[in-house]
Amino acid sequence: NRGNIYLRENRFVEALKEFEKTISLNPNSSVGYYKIAQAAYLLKKSSLACENIKKSAQMGYQPAKDIMHQICR
Repeated sequence: NRGNIYLRENRFVEALKEFEKTISLNPNSSVGYYKIAQAAYLLKKSSLACENIKKSAQMGYQPAKDIMHQICR
């Protein structure tokens, strides 16, 4: 996925756009919401990060559950 490549390259804006495309194609992707949260957090968009990490956690994605308390303060 291009979003993951952009994350590794510290191109967080591009990564966020790619992960948003993923969700538009598959709105049931808990990993997609997790990745949006990750990119948003790195961009210091804390409300967007929190919103998406919560969605991912509610969908049952364990890594999101594990870090939700760090993202949503």
